[in-house]
Amino acid sequence: MKLSATQKNLAKGLSLVARAVGNASTLPVLANVLMETEKGRLRLSATDLEIGVITLVGSKVEVDGSVTVPARTLVEFVNNNSDETISFKTENESLTALSESFKAVIPGIAASEYPSIPSIDQGNSFSINREDFLEALSSVVVATAVDEARPALAGVYIKAKGNTIAVAATDSFRLAEYVLETDEISGELEIIIPSRAVHEVVRILAAEDIDKITFVASNNQAQITVGDSILVTRLIEATFPEYTKVIPSDFVSEAVVNSSEIASALRMASIFTTNQANNVHIKIEDQNVRLSSVASQYGQEVSALDAEVMHKTDNKNLDIAFNTRYLLDSVNAASGSKIIIKFAGPTSPAVVANPDIPNYQHIVMPIRVSN
Repeated sequence: MKLSATQKNLAKGLSLVARAVGNASTLPVLANVLMETEKGRLRLSATDLEIGVITLVGSKVEVDGSVTVPARTLVEFVNNNSDETISFKTENESLTALSESFKAVIPGIAASEYPSIPSIDQGNSFSINREDFLEALSSVVVATAVDEARPALAGVYIKAKGNTIAVAATDSFRLAEYVLETDEISGELEIIIPSRAVHEVVRILAAEDIDKITFVASNNQAQITVGDSILVTRLIEATFPEYTKVIPSDFVSEAVVNSSEIASALRMASIFTTNQANNVHIKIEDQNVRLSSVASQYGQEVSALDAEVMHKTDNKNLDIAFNTRYLLDSVNAASGSKIIIKFAGPTSPAVVANPDIPNYQHIVMPIRVSN
């Protein structure tokens, strides 16, 4: 193999595949990136056998070929290279990387030993605007469960039917849902994508500049194609909970607040909480909204917020407590200049939403606290 490419293109391509690199303790070649030529371009691949990422890099190919080399070494050589162009040449199983100021010889492993990343050509599928899908995944993935004790909660649920795609996640303490519309759905699709794979999809969606993406699922695997990049992932084999039942529809009060102001107030409140009792009280008295937190070893704090409050009942007072981090996550995910918080009562879930995005909502469970 003999080729050359710009440092910028190589760095971008490697940034997309490097996080899919596997653990060398299970199979040494998984710690490598597969480099191979394909139709005049460089094809980079990485996998840990759960997730596989492939991307094409614009190159000047002189001799076709392939090799695998340690991902960390290759990434650091490219990222720390200040030259405009880098050339590569293989000899036996070694890769020589050469630029105007730097030269390196990197020992590799034969490409034939690298596990193949499956290609999903048929299955239930949909196409959708890249930016819309990026916004949906970015908004809900924060609500996935951290541990995998309940596998169904450790990923993002996607249901495509008719012309609607529902994207949701929950860890049982909060729930996020984003509903998309497209007329390019083939068949019905109901799957759970592991949260780690979703984070990688988000990275690829943000890096590529293309209008539409294609999603296809079959035989417990899914493939997302974004321009010149492809991610293939195993799916979680579990049943996602019937989450729509916990979304409240009747509210006693609603408050529209500035996003940055309430985010700042929540960060301030978190200073005066403990890991065991990471809660913040929201107290509404007519048109006044206050956030407060207290911890015996740290003290107490109160923040006042400018808000537009709408009461749906004669009772204009409300005192409710939430996990500070969960509420802050929901505010950040709403990503608007203003957010609306809809309260169903002191012991009922609240809905955090962006008034400008009616198809997105984040539900946060309240915390029962003693006086």
